[in-house]
Amino acid sequence: DDAVRQRSNSHGARTGSGAGGAASSATTAAVVSKQVEMETECSRLRAEVLDAKTRLTALEAESRERCAQLEEQLRKKEAEVVAVSQDRQLLTQQLAALTAQVDKLKRENGTLEEALLALNEQIVKLTVTVDEQQDSG
Repeated sequence: DDAVRQRSNSHGARTGSGAGGAASSATTAAVVSKQVEMETECSRLRAEVLDAKTRLTALEAESRERCAQLEEQLRKKEAEVVAVSQDRQLLTQQLAALTAQVDKLKRENGTLEEALLALNEQIVKLTVTVDEQQDSG
């Protein structure tokens, strides 16, 4: 600022005119005013950039934390899926074993029903035989 004023003042002094010096002084004041305004704007913009960087850093930290949480939830869900799959496989095996037992029991029941029918036939025959013997004897 002082260097700009010094140059302006020396320029006005070289021209030797008082009016020129006053105009030059007004121009210098306008330049200095504009320079102060620009420096203020630069400071404001630097503060905004710093604030934006701070917010960005905070958002990055939040993002990393959220990502870590989601990854942990995903690992838990994957473990649950594996557990459910294993449970399903075990239940499928148990169902197959129970189905085999039911089939075996049905076969045994069928065999027992055949045996029962055979026994009933023998009872009927014996009853008829006994009745015949009682009638004849």
